[in-house]
Amino acid sequence: MTSHENEFLRLVKLASIDAVNESAPAKVVYGIVDSEDPIKIRLLDTKDEMILGDRQLILTEHVTTHKIEMELNLTSLNLSVDWATEPASGLIDTNHSHEIKGIKPAALTLGIGIVTMKYALEAGDKVCLLRVQGGQKYIVVGVTERSRERGV
Repeated sequence: MTSHENEFLRLVKLASIDAVNESAPAKVVYGIVDSEDPIKIRLLDTKDEMILGDRQLILTEHVTTHKIEMELNLTSLNLSVDWATEPASGLIDTNHSHEIKGIKPAALTLGIGIVTMKYALEAGDKVCLLRVQGGQKYIVVGVTERSRERGV
């Protein structure tokens, strides 16, 4: 488990304990990112417009740009063919995969590398937040709708 995941779990546990003790559970709320730097999230569905800043927000790994170490292995071969111009369109499964047999798995390892996960919030992203007991801090759990499609 990463330090972000451990911190997230610790905060959720604290929020749960406080909720039971105070009989006021943590609340799920939704917002929209108004700006990225500095981060500002406007809460939706509130009577008064409330904008949260970086001091009130706890960002999980799922909404940040971060690097991970990844091992790449080739385990299958995926084929995709555009049959739109062919008369046989619809008669052939154009998305299928084939298992690679007769090759040792070690021979299929492509390597280990560092990959940058570009999950940072952008203006216009809609997010789900968990209000921590007392309403002073909000954990940004994830994005419910991206403002634009991210490239690969």
